[in-house]
Amino acid sequence: MTQLALVIDLNVCVGCHACVTSCKQWNTSGSAGPLTDELPYGEDPSGTFFNRVQTFE
Repeated sequence: MTQLALVIDLNVCVGCHACVTSCKQWNTSGSAGPLTDELPYGEDPSGTFFNRVQTFE
């Protein structure tokens, strides 16, 4: 089973919960495609873009 994560920069977070709202909308709308490593934005990139952020400590 694939697990998704939401990365939040807590240095700039003001507690508005926009990330929670966006995540809920993304996961329940059914209008979004899967994020893959091969051609992640399709032939015609338009719509929502997500930055892939990886942190290693």
